[in-house]
Amino acid sequence: MHTETKIIEGRPFSDGAAEIIVGKAASQRYENLQVGKKIELGRTSTTMCEVVGIFEADGSAFESEVWTSRGVLSNLYGRTFVSSAVLRLADNASPDAAIAYIRGPAVNMAAKLETAYYEELSSKSTQIVALTSILIAIMAAGAVFAVANTMYAAVDGRRREIAMLRTIGFTRAAILTSFVFESLMICLAACALGLLGASFASGKREDFLSDTTWTVMAYELKLTPAIIAVAVIVSTLVGIVGALAPAAKASRISILEALRKA
Repeated sequence: MHTETKIIEGRPFSDGAAEIIVGKAASQRYENLQVGKKIELGRTSTTMCEVVGIFEADGSAFESEVWTSRGVLSNLYGRTFVSSAVLRLADNASPDAAIAYIRGPAVNMAAKLETAYYEELSSKSTQIVALTSILIAIMAAGAVFAVANTMYAAVDGRRREIAMLRTIGFTRAAILTSFVFESLMICLAACALGLLGASFASGKREDFLSDTTWTVMAYELKLTPAIIAVAVIVSTLVGIVGALAPAAKASRISILEALRKA
Protein backbone atom coordinates (compact mmCIF):
# COMPACT_ATOMS: atom_id res chain seq x y z
CA MET A 1 0.00 0.00 0.00
CA HIS A 2 2.85 2.41 0.78
CA THR A 3 5.58 2.50 -1.82
CA GLU A 4 7.83 4.74 0.29
CA THR A 5 8.22 1.96 2.88
CA LYS A 6 11.27 -0.28 2.50
CA ILE A 7 13.10 -2.83 4.62
CA ILE A 8 16.53 -1.52 5.64
CA GLU A 9 17.54 -4.41 7.88
CA GLY A 10 16.40 -8.04 8.02
CA ARG A 11 13.40 -9.21 5.97
CA PRO A 12 9.58 -8.92 5.78
CA PHE A 13 7.49 -11.03 8.15
CA SER A 14 6.00 -14.32 6.96
CA ASP A 15 2.22 -14.61 6.89
CA GLY A 16 0.93 -16.67 9.81
CA ALA A 17 4.27 -16.72 11.66
CA ALA A 18 4.85 -15.01 15.01
CA GLU A 19 7.06 -12.41 13.38
CA ILE A 20 6.98 -8.61 13.31
CA ILE A 21 8.75 -5.78 11.56
CA VAL A 22 9.26 -2.43 13.28
CA GLY A 23 9.76 1.14 12.13
CA LYS A 24 13.18 2.75 12.33
CA ALA A 25 12.07 5.27 14.99
CA ALA A 26 10.50 2.56 17.16
CA SER A 27 13.61 0.39 16.86
CA GLN A 28 15.85 3.20 18.04
CA ARG A 29 13.51 4.33 20.79
CA TYR A 30 12.34 1.14 22.52
CA GLU A 31 14.07 -1.87 24.02
CA ASN A 32 13.98 -5.29 22.34
CA LEU A 33 12.77 -3.91 18.99
CA GLN A 34 15.95 -4.80 17.13
CA VAL A 35 16.35 -7.59 14.58
CA GLY A 36 16.67 -10.95 16.29
CA LYS A 37 15.06 -9.80 19.56
CA LYS A 38 11.70 -11.07 20.80
CA ILE A 39 8.83 -9.27 22.53
CA GLU A 40 5.70 -10.59 24.18
CA LEU A 41 2.46 -9.68 22.42
CA GLY A 42 -1.14 -10.62 23.15
CA ARG A 43 -3.98 -9.86 25.52
CA THR A 44 -5.14 -13.19 26.94
CA SER A 45 -2.68 -15.75 25.63
CA THR A 46 0.66 -14.04 25.05
CA THR A 47 3.15 -15.12 22.40
CA MET A 48 6.81 -14.27 21.92
CA CYS A 49 7.11 -12.57 18.52
CA GLU A 50 10.46 -12.21 16.84
CA VAL A 51 11.61 -8.98 15.19
CA VAL A 52 12.69 -10.04 11.71
CA GLY A 53 13.00 -6.67 10.00
CA ILE A 54 13.31 -2.90 10.38
CA PHE A 55 11.75 -0.55 7.84
CA GLU A 56 11.89 3.14 7.07
CA ALA A 57 9.23 5.31 5.44
CA ASP A 58 10.84 8.65 4.54
CA GLY A 59 10.62 9.79 8.17
CA SER A 60 6.82 9.46 8.30
CA ALA A 61 4.70 8.31 11.25
CA PHE A 62 4.95 4.72 10.00
CA GLU A 63 8.46 4.59 11.47
CA SER A 64 6.90 4.69 14.95
CA GLU A 65 4.81 1.56 14.33
CA VAL A 66 5.10 -2.22 14.71
CA TRP A 67 3.65 -4.33 11.88
CA THR A 68 2.64 -7.98 11.57
CA SER A 69 0.11 -9.96 9.57
CA ARG A 70 -3.58 -9.42 10.26
CA GLY A 71 -4.15 -13.09 11.10
CA VAL A 72 -1.44 -13.12 13.76
CA LEU A 73 -2.68 -9.88 15.27
CA SER A 74 -6.29 -11.12 15.38
CA ASN A 75 -5.25 -14.31 17.16
CA LEU A 76 -3.00 -12.57 19.66
CA TYR A 77 -5.57 -9.98 20.74
CA GLY A 78 -8.81 -11.80 19.97
CA ARG A 79 -9.88 -9.07 17.55
CA THR A 80 -12.56 -10.18 15.11
CA PHE A 81 -13.02 -6.69 13.67
CA VAL A 82 -10.91 -4.16 11.79
CA SER A 83 -10.54 -0.70 13.30
CA SER A 84 -9.19 0.93 10.15
CA ALA A 85 -8.37 0.10 6.55
CA VAL A 86 -6.29 1.84 3.90
CA LEU A 87 -7.53 1.93 0.30
CA ARG A 88 -5.46 2.86 -2.73
CA LEU A 89 -7.44 4.49 -5.52
CA ALA A 90 -6.70 4.24 -9.21
CA ASP A 91 -4.67 7.11 -10.61
CA ASN A 92 -7.69 8.81 -12.18
CA ALA A 93 -10.14 8.10 -9.37
CA SER A 94 -11.69 10.96 -7.40
CA PRO A 95 -10.94 10.76 -3.65
CA ASP A 96 -13.98 12.93 -2.86
CA ALA A 97 -16.27 10.50 -4.65
CA ALA A 98 -14.73 7.54 -2.86
CA ILE A 99 -15.09 9.23 0.53
CA ALA A 100 -18.71 10.13 -0.22
CA TYR A 101 -19.46 6.51 -1.20
CA ILE A 102 -17.88 5.09 1.96
CA ARG A 103 -19.77 7.56 4.12
CA GLY A 104 -23.01 6.80 2.27
CA PRO A 105 -25.67 4.19 3.14
CA ALA A 106 -23.97 1.44 1.10
CA VAL A 107 -20.98 1.30 3.46
CA ASN A 108 -21.79 3.79 6.25
CA MET A 109 -18.27 4.15 7.63
CA ALA A 110 -16.04 7.10 8.48
CA ALA A 111 -13.61 8.00 5.72
CA LYS A 112 -10.92 10.61 5.23
CA LEU A 113 -7.74 11.16 3.26
CA GLU A 114 -4.68 9.56 4.76
CA THR A 115 -3.00 12.96 4.90
CA ALA A 116 -5.90 14.31 6.97
CA TYR A 117 -5.62 11.35 9.34
CA TYR A 118 -1.94 11.99 9.97
CA GLU A 119 -2.53 15.70 10.35
CA GLU A 120 -4.85 14.87 13.24
CA LEU A 121 -2.28 12.41 14.56
CA SER A 122 0.43 15.06 14.54
CA SER A 123 -1.71 17.78 16.11
CA LYS A 124 0.26 17.36 19.34
CA SER A 125 3.50 18.17 17.54
CA THR A 126 1.85 21.33 16.16
CA GLN A 127 1.04 22.37 19.71
CA ILE A 128 4.65 21.71 20.72
CA VAL A 129 5.90 23.90 17.86
CA ALA A 130 3.48 26.70 18.85
CA LEU A 131 4.54 26.54 22.50
CA THR A 132 8.20 26.52 21.50
CA SER A 133 7.68 29.59 19.29
CA ILE A 134 6.05 31.47 22.17
CA LEU A 135 8.94 30.56 24.49
CA ILE A 136 11.46 31.68 21.86
CA ALA A 137 9.68 35.04 21.53
CA ILE A 138 9.68 35.55 25.31
CA MET A 139 13.35 34.57 25.57
CA ALA A 140 14.25 36.87 22.65
CA ALA A 141 12.52 39.78 24.38
CA GLY A 142 14.43 39.00 27.57
CA ALA A 143 17.66 38.80 25.58
CA VAL A 144 17.04 42.27 24.11
CA PHE A 145 16.79 43.76 27.61
CA ALA A 146 19.87 41.80 28.73
CA VAL A 147 21.88 43.10 25.79
CA ALA A 148 20.64 46.65 26.40
CA ASN A 149 21.63 46.43 30.08
CA THR A 150 25.09 45.14 29.14
CA MET A 151 25.63 47.86 26.57
CA TYR A 152 24.39 50.62 28.92
CA ALA A 153 26.97 49.42 31.45
CA ALA A 154 29.62 49.48 28.72
CA VAL A 155 28.69 53.05 27.74
CA ASP A 156 28.80 54.30 31.34
CA GLY A 157 32.15 52.63 31.91
CA ARG A 158 33.69 54.10 28.76
CA ARG A 159 32.54 57.69 28.87
CA ARG A 160 36.11 58.98 28.93
CA GLU A 161 37.18 56.73 26.05
CA ILE A 162 34.17 57.84 24.02
CA ALA A 163 35.02 61.49 24.66
CA MET A 164 38.63 60.92 23.58
CA LEU A 165 37.43 59.26 20.36
CA ARG A 166 35.15 62.21 19.64
CA THR A 167 38.07 64.59 20.34
CA ILE A 168 40.36 62.96 17.82
CA GLY A 169 37.72 63.08 15.09
CA PHE A 170 35.34 60.08 15.39
CA THR A 171 31.82 61.05 14.39
CA ARG A 172 28.64 60.28 16.30
CA ALA A 173 27.69 57.78 13.58
CA ALA A 174 31.02 55.98 14.02
CA ILE A 175 30.52 55.73 17.80
CA LEU A 176 26.98 54.41 17.32
CA THR A 177 28.13 51.86 14.72
CA SER A 178 30.95 50.60 16.93
CA PHE A 179 28.61 49.87 19.85
CA VAL A 180 26.08 48.14 17.60
CA PHE A 181 28.90 46.06 16.10
CA GLU A 182 30.14 45.12 19.58
CA SER A 183 26.63 44.03 20.56
CA LEU A 184 26.39 41.94 17.40
CA MET A 185 29.67 40.19 18.20
CA ILE A 186 28.43 39.32 21.70
CA CYS A 187 25.11 37.96 20.40
CA LEU A 188 26.67 35.97 17.56
CA ALA A 189 29.22 34.46 19.94
CA ALA A 190 26.37 33.43 22.26
CA CYS A 191 24.49 32.04 19.23
CA ALA A 192 27.52 29.94 18.23
CA LEU A 193 27.77 28.51 21.75
CA GLY A 194 24.04 27.73 21.74
CA LEU A 195 24.25 25.96 18.38
CA LEU A 196 27.26 23.99 19.59
CA GLY A 197 25.27 22.83 22.61
CA ALA A 198 22.26 22.00 20.43
CA SER A 199 24.44 19.90 18.13
CA PHE A 200 24.87 17.36 20.93
CA ALA A 201 21.07 16.84 21.00
CA SER A 202 20.74 16.63 17.22
CA GLY A 203 19.58 13.21 16.06
CA LYS A 204 18.00 12.22 19.37
CA ARG A 205 14.43 10.90 19.34
CA GLU A 206 11.58 11.54 21.76
CA ASP A 207 7.97 10.39 21.76
CA PHE A 208 4.54 11.56 22.87
CA LEU A 209 1.04 10.13 23.14
CA SER A 210 -1.54 11.69 20.82
CA ASP A 211 -4.78 12.36 22.72
CA THR A 212 -6.64 12.41 19.38
CA THR A 213 -5.90 8.87 18.18
CA TRP A 214 -4.18 7.45 21.28
CA THR A 215 -1.14 6.59 19.24
CA VAL A 216 2.45 6.99 20.44
CA MET A 217 4.55 8.89 17.91
CA ALA A 218 8.30 9.48 17.87
CA TYR A 219 9.92 12.67 16.65
CA GLU A 220 13.56 13.43 15.97
CA LEU A 221 15.48 16.52 17.05
CA LYS A 222 17.51 17.84 14.12
CA LEU A 223 19.82 20.82 13.78
CA THR A 224 19.20 21.73 10.15
CA PRO A 225 20.72 24.54 8.03
CA ALA A 226 17.34 26.33 8.17
CA ILE A 227 17.34 26.25 11.97
CA ILE A 228 20.92 27.53 12.07
CA ALA A 229 19.96 30.37 9.69
CA VAL A 230 16.96 31.34 11.83
CA ALA A 231 19.12 31.28 14.99
CA VAL A 232 21.68 33.59 13.38
CA ILE A 233 18.97 35.98 12.13
CA VAL A 234 17.26 36.14 15.54
CA SER A 235 20.62 36.72 17.27
CA THR A 236 21.43 39.50 14.83
CA LEU A 237 18.07 41.20 15.43
CA VAL A 238 18.47 40.87 19.21
CA GLY A 239 21.95 42.39 18.99
CA ILE A 240 20.82 45.34 16.87
CA VAL A 241 17.61 46.12 18.76
CA GLY A 242 19.26 45.72 22.16
CA ALA A 243 22.16 48.01 21.23
CA LEU A 244 20.31 50.86 19.53
CA ALA A 245 19.36 52.82 22.65
CA PRO A 246 22.75 52.45 24.44
CA ALA A 247 24.61 53.21 21.21
CA ALA A 248 22.49 56.32 20.66
CA LYS A 249 23.29 57.42 24.22
CA ALA A 250 27.00 56.88 23.60
CA SER A 251 26.90 58.97 20.42
CA ARG A 252 25.26 61.88 22.29
CA ILE A 253 27.77 62.05 25.17
CA SER A 254 29.10 65.58 25.66
CA ILE A 255 32.87 65.65 25.21
CA LEU A 256 33.57 68.32 27.85
CA GLU A 257 31.22 66.79 30.42
CA ALA A 258 32.67 63.31 29.95
CA LEU A 259 36.27 64.57 30.30
CA ARG A 260 35.35 66.67 33.36
CA LYS A 261 33.71 63.75 35.18
CA ALA A 262 36.53 61.43 34.27
